[in-house]
Amino acid sequence: MPRGDARAEKIELRLLYLVPYVPTPIRTRPFHLLQQLAHNGCEITLATLYGDSSEQAMLAQWGASGIKILGARLTRQRSLWNMVKTFPGAAPLQAAYCWQPDLAQQLLQTIDRTPFDVIHIEHLRGAQYGLAAQTHLQQQKRPIPVVWDSVDCITHLFSQASRDSTQRTRRFITRFELERTRKYERELAQRFARTFVVSESERRAFLELGGIEPREIGVVPNGVDTIAFTPPTRPRDRATILLSGKMSYHANVTAAFFLLDEIMPRVWHQMPDARVCIVGQNPPPALRQRANEKIEITGSVPDLNVYLQRATVACAPIRYGAGTQNKVLEAMASGTAVVATPQAVQALQAQPDHDVLLGSDAETQSAQIVRVLQDAELRTRLERNGRAYVQMHHQWSNSARILTEFYAQAIQDLQHPGGIEKHVRN
Repeated sequence: MPRGDARAEKIELRLLYLVPYVPTPIRTRPFHLLQQLAHNGCEITLATLYGDSSEQAMLAQWGASGIKILGARLTRQRSLWNMVKTFPGAAPLQAAYCWQPDLAQQLLQTIDRTPFDVIHIEHLRGAQYGLAAQTHLQQQKRPIPVVWDSVDCITHLFSQASRDSTQRTRRFITRFELERTRKYERELAQRFARTFVVSESERRAFLELGGIEPREIGVVPNGVDTIAFTPPTRPRDRATILLSGKMSYHANVTAAFFLLDEIMPRVWHQMPDARVCIVGQNPPPALRQRANEKIEITGSVPDLNVYLQRATVACAPIRYGAGTQNKVLEAMASGTAVVATPQAVQALQAQPDHDVLLGSDAETQSAQIVRVLQDAELRTRLERNGRAYVQMHHQWSNSARILTEFYAQAIQDLQHPGGIEKHVRN
């Protein structure tokens, strides 16, 4: 499975990498970082949770590639029980959702047997495992840095969702979780040797939590698989607008209804034959019901690139969100012209009117979409520039290099007197 940049410099690093879900091509960040780190020569132990037979099969593929596996099954019943137990306390429910004592026991036993250089924990849902590892290391007085890839600042995401989500239940949950998450994320960033996020805007959101040293928050940007996502060799479909993303994610659902209810009526007024294609797993029933002769709701698809290659334009009408919108990077890598809201590209260095077109509301979004559909020269320029931008700024090999540099800094910090006490606290 490991596939990376053949030019990458080989490194020797013994790494324990915990992700609270099996890395798959859809869970693109851990999937590609693990591939690249293994390709670069890291000796990796992957600790993770699986829920069904397909995830078990993917985990077996990781094992066959030479990565050591620690795995435990997480049932929905276990996750619900975790949240029930956490509800009366001060910690956010998200922090408890993926706790599985069997995996925690395997983790600590493996730490006892193996002289790891770094322990890497991903996501807020994995943070409790990192805290358990720190306590264990403190008791043994072993200076192994535990780093946390938060990916996004969830406090930042929840503050937006509590206002802007189209789902009433989602607004209630994020309002309930907001202050709990704010306090918890601040504590985690203060405790771990390094905290990573995907963009400078997410880094600023963490620093706004207060009490966090700037050097302890690092940016490890997302990349794109430019082999899997490539421009088409055949003509694109005419007047087809594509929105992609996991449709069980509330920010994407809000974007989908914004597209259908506010943007597309304006587009259809000028171009009645335009079609919409919404691609992504687990769309809610209210979204599936919108399918008709002009609107296709696909659900999960085996190859997103096929749909991107057919689309005339990719739309990212994100009204709120956090981190890097991979849907934008994947569309650009496929040479598909992109129309997005400013929120969708705030984590990128892409240049408006050169790499991507922006529209802040339904009126400007629809106008930009119509421009792309009607102006073949503009569309060709955006297709070319978008692909070039991704190739320049979002290669996974570069993300892995940045990550290993942060590892080295965390290791060096703990070699100083008192270093282990600084990052491992009760």
